[in-house]
Amino acid sequence: HILWSINGDFFSGIGQPQLNSKIIYSAAIFNFFGNLILIPLIGINGAAIATAGSYFIMMGYSMIKIRKFIDVKFPVKIWAKVILIGLIFIALISFLKKVLALNVWVETGTILTVSGLCYIALLFAMKVVNIKELQSIYKRIFPQ
Repeated sequence: HILWSINGDFFSGIGQPQLNSKIIYSAAIFNFFGNLILIPLIGINGAAIATAGSYFIMMGYSMIKIRKFIDVKFPVKIWAKVILIGLIFIALISFLKKVLALNVWVETGTILTVSGLCYIALLFAMKVVNIKELQSIYKRIFPQ
């Protein structure tokens, strides 16, 4: 949603509000038909899937249109890695939730610690983040 908002503001800023309208109408049509199909099949989850799909359409369509106005390089490879790492994170949480049978607070802490450390390790292992980047961010937050 945030990326779409930024792109929408860009189009408004360059005097192309009709592009905003086309993108929103495309997503609304997808959302309408997606809801008609998915809600009877899987209920509220279907509505969530259709709405998420409409946001992806708005994001993707706006990113394609933005490239007509400015030369933008989208880090698709990094985005794919982050999505994969996120899916692994969710799968690990689900697996640990099934395997562990502890006090609710201990279980929650254990699952979040293990899966969080795995998430961070995968970010470094797949070279999404590196130490130099973290040092740079640290220096910007805490200038000397």
